[in-house]
Amino acid sequence: RVKALKDLKKLIKSFETRKIRVSVSDLTRQERLKLFEFLVRSPVNLHRHMGFAIRNAYLNYLYKEGLLEALTGIVDDTDMPANPMPKRPFFQTKLKFNQKRKMIEGEIDTIVIGSGIGGSVVASEFQKAGKKVLVLEKGPFVNPGALKTYLNWSFLEGRMPMEDNDGSVMFLNASIVGGGTIINNGFSFPPTLPHVRRTIEGWRKKWLLSQKDARDIWSPANMERAYSWLEKRFLPRVVDDSEVNNNNLLLQRGLKKHLGVKGKKFELFRYRKGRGPTNVFDMKSSVETLLWEGLTDKENPITLLSDAKVTRVLFHGKRGHQKAIGVEFEMVQPRKREGVLIDPYKLKIPIKRRIRVYAKNIILSAGNLGSTVVLKNSGLKNDNIGRGFSAHPYIPVMGEFERDINAFEGEVASIYSDAYMDEKLPELKRGFLLESASSTADIAGLLDASLPRRSLENIKKARKFGGMGVLLIDSVNSKNRIEVKRGRPQVFYDLNKKDRMRLAYGVSEVAKILLKEGAKRVVVLTFEDILGKRSWREGFSVKTLKEADAFRSRLKLIPNKNLLMAAHMLGANKLGVDPSVSVVGQDHQVWGVKGLYVVDSSVLPASPGANPMTTIYAISKLFTESFLRKSF
Repeated sequence: RVKALKDLKKLIKSFETRKIRVSVSDLTRQERLKLFEFLVRSPVNLHRHMGFAIRNAYLNYLYKEGLLEALTGIVDDTDMPANPMPKRPFFQTKLKFNQKRKMIEGEIDTIVIGSGIGGSVVASEFQKAGKKVLVLEKGPFVNPGALKTYLNWSFLEGRMPMEDNDGSVMFLNASIVGGGTIINNGFSFPPTLPHVRRTIEGWRKKWLLSQKDARDIWSPANMERAYSWLEKRFLPRVVDDSEVNNNNLLLQRGLKKHLGVKGKKFELFRYRKGRGPTNVFDMKSSVETLLWEGLTDKENPITLLSDAKVTRVLFHGKRGHQKAIGVEFEMVQPRKREGVLIDPYKLKIPIKRRIRVYAKNIILSAGNLGSTVVLKNSGLKNDNIGRGFSAHPYIPVMGEFERDINAFEGEVASIYSDAYMDEKLPELKRGFLLESASSTADIAGLLDASLPRRSLENIKKARKFGGMGVLLIDSVNSKNRIEVKRGRPQVFYDLNKKDRMRLAYGVSEVAKILLKEGAKRVVVLTFEDILGKRSWREGFSVKTLKEADAFRSRLKLIPNKNLLMAAHMLGANKLGVDPSVSVVGQDHQVWGVKGLYVVDSSVLPASPGANPMTTIYAISKLFTESFLRKSF
């Protein structure tokens, strides 16, 4: 570290031959490359973080606003508008804002914090049961069909991927009405799938079955019934043969050659391409499938306030014997763009003012990150809050082919493989999914760890690139945690040694699959010396099966030398039967606080073994059944 700091000072001093103070824009091209090379190869993580962030920002922003389309002929339709559906939504509320008292007034049975999977199920089912529901959502409300929200990073927390404390992992955390159901791929991995069912039974044996009153929680019969309800509401469909594009065929055919097994077709919460309500809207999100009916009900409407950030829960009573009675929130600056609904109730609540609202029950459904922040900002002292979460780290692997792949065409994600989830495999060769996913033209430039000129060359050849990702089912690590400093979250995340080895093995397997399917080279965004010492200027790729094997022993996943993404944060506020190791009881109620419940991804004890959306829908439905049964 000391040597690296001295080298950096020496490098900067070599630039200061000019009479004025030097900025990066004053440097020559060669000086900039020299500085960048120092940063990405430094033994000091802070330097690497700077270099990695600069590179990603450069590539993400440089090729936007038409340049990408001009270079490739590929249209980026991320922000493509459409005709809103309906044009002017009918919303009404029986609640009022008292400006003098800074309060929301009116009869409210339940306040739901968050409008993603858990919040949508709770709000919808409670409203149908006659409960008076207020939903508070920090993100914007996009009128369904007005904008293409699918995979649109502008609707993530902070409008971009969120980094952990040392910048080594990028978390894709949605912040929008509908949560992840609005921007994700819409994959359905039912909790009834054999390996998911096996995982959930493992949780039950470890944490729940020791208590008689918890033996029915998430039982196979209950999960099957909950998923049956989900199927009837969402009508998930299996991808049709005609929708499997060339990129997905790489995984399908490559698996056959490499393992002698077939890939599986995704089940999607999506319409057929081009058959959705509008030309850009093919998702079946929780908004139009669950919330919309309650929002437009004239007798007992759900009231949904978007752009409303909850700061804390309000309590009565002494610590350990408290009762939740309401919440404090503030309105944030809304996004003024076509298709985004702003104050549809005309309540005219001022921004950045602390507003109070009271109710009989408070349901926290703000997701792994949001629910943790609210619990901690509310002064709850349970040491388990925010601790031991999982995240499904994901590494994309791309191959360059002689033929056009056109990975962006048609249904971008239609094939996956759970071949490496088989318990019979050796421990370090299992525990990850292979998933084909969307691929924009600029990712071809992003993944090659080389000169900007090399990125430009790759982007011009974007049609020739295809690939997939390795999604690791990570182990529970008690050191992984979410802390709050000055009201804002800080995420601490790390993989244990075995998880790193399993993920490296998965990358090696994908490289082999792509090579066997005809890739002339395979690229992964890594600045590690996988094939021995090399200059980053020359770029990095593997071209043979023997070279692909090098990932297994040499890919160490050093922070900020690799692109590591995570899309599914879960397990920060675990459900259990013992307050010393969990945050909520089997009824989802926070230990020591009556009337405060957590219903979202954060209550899962660990990863269910696949993309968790369907599992979260199912446990949320089971919660509403139990709660409503007891309250009537």
